[in-house]
Amino acid sequence: GAGGHAATNSASLTTLDNTDHFIGEQSTIFNGYFDGHIDKTKIAFLGHSTGGEGIVRAYTRVLNNEYTPEHFELEDIKLLCPFAPTAWQTNDLTDPDFANFHLFSCGADTDCSLFPCPENHWRQSFSIFERSKGNRQLTYIHGAGHTDLNDCVIGCNPWVDTLAPDLIGKENTHLVVKSYLLPLLELYLNSNPAGEEYFTRMYDDFHPVG
Repeated sequence: GAGGHAATNSASLTTLDNTDHFIGEQSTIFNGYFDGHIDKTKIAFLGHSTGGEGIVRAYTRVLNNEYTPEHFELEDIKLLCPFAPTAWQTNDLTDPDFANFHLFSCGADTDCSLFPCPENHWRQSFSIFERSKGNRQLTYIHGAGHTDLNDCVIGCNPWVDTLAPDLIGKENTHLVVKSYLLPLLELYLNSNPAGEEYFTRMYDDFHPVG
């Protein structure tokens, strides 16, 4: 679907079905190329917009026993990382609970951010962040818009506030995302404490060298 409750639900099921299938059929997919190289105990779910809410909905499905994977368990999901997610679902249906949680949000996002609110609840990405009870971080990128977070170039609404100051564009937005995504994955998938420094120290004191 093109957004709404139904799209979030279908996105969540796609995430779960594909993950379960990929782990379970690793010996046959791509002629067994991935067989034995997948650590199912280190799963990170990432998603953008509807897909961003969808990964949290997917986690909640497993948490609430709405969905029972065959090849992985709830504790195998080490990180939820939505990018400017929608917020269609109620608290009980999209709940990060105690999962490690990181939100990427953009200052010039005219679709899912603080900018067009408060009248449209589905645009309030921060509401999902506030539901998180475990380790949580938020990276707020000034000068970036909604679709600066993905590779959409043709046939999509950019959802960028063109009047916002100091727009940085898609390429620089991707640089920021990748620079923080690496320590984020190191922290929660590989238990590397150095990754935490990027989310606890002030930017002026410590930030990615790029």
